[in-house]
Amino acid sequence: MQIQEALDTFLIQLEADGRSIHTRKQYARHVRLFTNWAHEVGHSGAIDKFDEPFVAKFFVSDTGKNTARGAKRKATAANALRTSIRVFFGFCHDAGWTPKNAARLLRRAIAPPPAPRALSEAEEARFVAALEDATPRDHTLFTLMLKTGIRLSTALALNIEDIDIDGIMDIWMKGDQQERLEFSPNVASILTGFIGDRFSGPFICGQGGSRLGTRQAQRRFRVLADLARLPKRVSPHALRHTFATRLYQKTSDILAVKNALMHRSIESTMVYVK
Repeated sequence: MQIQEALDTFLIQLEADGRSIHTRKQYARHVRLFTNWAHEVGHSGAIDKFDEPFVAKFFVSDTGKNTARGAKRKATAANALRTSIRVFFGFCHDAGWTPKNAARLLRRAIAPPPAPRALSEAEEARFVAALEDATPRDHTLFTLMLKTGIRLSTALALNIEDIDIDGIMDIWMKGDQQERLEFSPNVASILTGFIGDRFSGPFICGQGGSRLGTRQAQRRFRVLADLARLPKRVSPHALRHTFATRLYQKTSDILAVKNALMHRSIESTMVYVK
């Protein structure tokens, strides 16, 4: 079996396992990077002919160590690449296509978690001012994210039936985990005004009443971010970081932040402790 055929089957399995399209694309991109390098150095591409020394050579090669522009990969990016290759070859071994896992000796490098990119108070004020002139949909979507800390994907997945205007909503978290989120009366007032006389369907709609897509929402955020003179690197996820940062500044209670963000592990929340 050739590595491309193995990759195609691997991606199907990931989809069957419920992995997100973003995760599947990352695995595919990383394995194809490895595959192209293997072909360049003369490997046949037969999946059962890869071994631990060959995989190690990839990670010390310029392709494995550097980005397409020639810069050294950040530790977090290098670890993501290691994970993709290790999981892929682990799958091939479990499927019985290889005598052993050629990536079994790979280890993740020790890398500190990146500092969260929250908006400064001045940036937040400018963004809130920009929201005042936004469409009702954009105003509601990004205010909800800023005031509750939910992710963009979570906000876009909301249905009207999920929202109890008395202050509770059922949300789907990362990893298809369902949780109940409490929100303030101020947020409830915004949601009530936006829902109007609707009783069901997507909470945030695009054209024709269909659910607003992630890329559309990201483009709308970028328009507002430019109006607020935010740096180009700022993404919608900065609203979640801003919510968490302000909550910790107000309470000094990292457990309160953990619960508000619905993190499974306190380690994920400790990045907000400075």
